[in-house]
Amino acid sequence: MKMLRRICEGERKCDPEVLEMVIEIAVGIARQRVEGWSMGALFVVGAEEEVLKRSKPLILDPLAH
Repeated sequence: MKMLRRICEGERKCDPEVLEMVIEIAVGIARQRVEGWSMGALFVVGAEEEVLKRSKPLILDPLAH
C-alpha cells in the first residue's frame, strides 16, 4: 500500500485504495483468455475528463454517446 500511496501523491491525485482495486481487476483480466485470445482493457484512474479530451476510439463503439 505504501507504493500505491507514493504513486497517487502529487499531481496524480488518485485514491490508493481505488488504484489497488483497479490493479487487481487488471491482473484478473490479464490472466483470462477467451477462445485462445488474450483480452485487454484501459483503465483511467483520476483525470478521466482530461484523458477523454485528448483521446479518440480506434474502433467503432456502439455504446458511445
